Amino acid sequence: MPNVIEGCILEIKYSLISPYRSIDDVRFQYDIPVKKLDYKIEVPEYYTFNKRIKGYYFITPTDVKKSETITLFSKSSINTGQAGFNNSQRSISQSSVSYIKTILNYLANNIPALKDNEPFVSNIENYRGGVKYELTATRFPNTYPEVFSSTWKDIVKRVYNSPNFGSELNKTSYFKDDLTKVLNGTRNDNEKIMAIFNHVKSKVTWNDYTGKYTGKGVKKAYKEGVGNVADINLMLISMLRVANLNAKPVLVSTRANGVPLFPTLDGFNYVIAMVEFTDGSSILLDATEKYSLPNILPTRALNWNGRKVEKDGTSSWVKLTSSKHALEDNYLSVKISDDGLVEGVLRSKYSNLKALNYRKNKNHIKEDVLRGQREEKYTIEIDEFKLLNKNKLLKPVVERIKFSSEDFVEEINGKLYIEPLLFFANTTNPFKLEDRKFPVDFTTPWKDVHRVSIQIPEGYKVEILPKKIAIGMPEDLGVFKFQTSQKGNKINTVCILQFNSAIIAPQYYAVLKGFYAKVVEKQSEKIVFVKI
Repeated sequence: MPNVIEGCILEIKYSLISPYRSIDDVRFQYDIPVKKLDYKIEVPEYYTFNKRIKGYYFITPTDVKKSETITLFSKSSINTGQAGFNNSQRSISQSSVSYIKTILNYLANNIPALKDNEPFVSNIENYRGGVKYELTATRFPNTYPEVFSSTWKDIVKRVYNSPNFGSELNKTSYFKDDLTKVLNGTRNDNEKIMAIFNHVKSKVTWNDYTGKYTGKGVKKAYKEGVGNVADINLMLISMLRVANLNAKPVLVSTRANGVPLFPTLDGFNYVIAMVEFTDGSSILLDATEKYSLPNILPTRALNWNGRKVEKDGTSSWVKLTSSKHALEDNYLSVKISDDGLVEGVLRSKYSNLKALNYRKNKNHIKEDVLRGQREEKYTIEIDEFKLLNKNKLLKPVVERIKFSSEDFVEEINGKLYIEPLLFFANTTNPFKLEDRKFPVDFTTPWKDVHRVSIQIPEGYKVEILPKKIAIGMPEDLGVFKFQTSQKGNKINTVCILQFNSAIIAPQYYAVLKGFYAKVVEKQSEKIVFVKI
């Protein structure tokens, strides 16, 4: 097309020929606005489709029935010769079949874009407006109907009956001798679980392949020390069962795979382990992540709900998000010299999912590189840097930093201005849209705690302290507390920002945006020191 230039409109018409009787997903929204959408689907009466609405933008189609006729031609041969002679004549016959065709037409103008640049989104494709078509049945003339639609029960049963799933759970001989050694000395169920969990994590390395079905098979994966998600976690479940624990597989769709909207085999691409106890409590385990702990799953697996599979093939939904807050706890003690230099000590503690992600993202990095990253992030010079509990998973990760900086104190007309939280203050609101039609996904409940002690510089006294504040969101979704107080020659600040739900529904977006605006406003206030 040699004459194509910027601004040209290309009209492309094509046919897609496939043995699969399916309809591609109808997409209404893209990263860019759509000026006009005209999408037409024609379905003969012999096919039955279910329509599943997707996202937060919907177009109601026009629905028209139309009579159509198919003309069928057939050839036949008639032998008109005498006995022993072949003198055939060919004839062509013609017949017509009438049927009803349903025409669905999606028409819309000026459809807004849905960009993938908003914070706290698991998978933007979950929220783009559209329709999924699922073939549920066919019925052709003079034939019996063929039904394709599935329930979750059907889907789970098919997965469980697969030789790469249910049969793998029954294989035990390859690990029995090792398991006896692993369980030696364990005194209760929790100790058994941790012993088996740690054994599988150390014995078999994840090859970065997801899947609800085994790749190599549990026996080969155990022998070679590497396998996919199903190889590792089905092996884990099998060991737990041999240890007389009530372990079950839980089918999961990863965050990259999206949220399954209806029963489909493609809806799940991951499997984890679950252990249930007689008191009704349970724990979730994923041995593919070497830094994970019971009920602390890696981010990729934290996608709303999973499907617990019973031994009889029945199933039910299971919440994947941990009830434990991802915790960051900082204690900062500083003193200010008369020339505005700030010297201090910082102790940062990371627990639960924040500890897992810290170890996953930073354990392979040398300490001097980590030190440089902290200097750049906080605009400080670090004199001492120490990292504790790097591989002690049952303890929080701890950073200890001794530092100095000339960037935190502002002197104006003989007065000193400093933010109570120094480099921990939120200075911008991440929520900028006027309206958001899809949820805010924090992945997990989380909590940030900052405790800051500032020694009043010699020759100065406090003129202004920020006032305390305590605000909450509806339904106990979140809370923000901030308080500064003077005790002797020190100013102590305690700041807590906490969200108790991993998901904030769209109807609370305006509240969340306003809530965060107050957080930024309060954390941006300054302490003012004046000369005595």
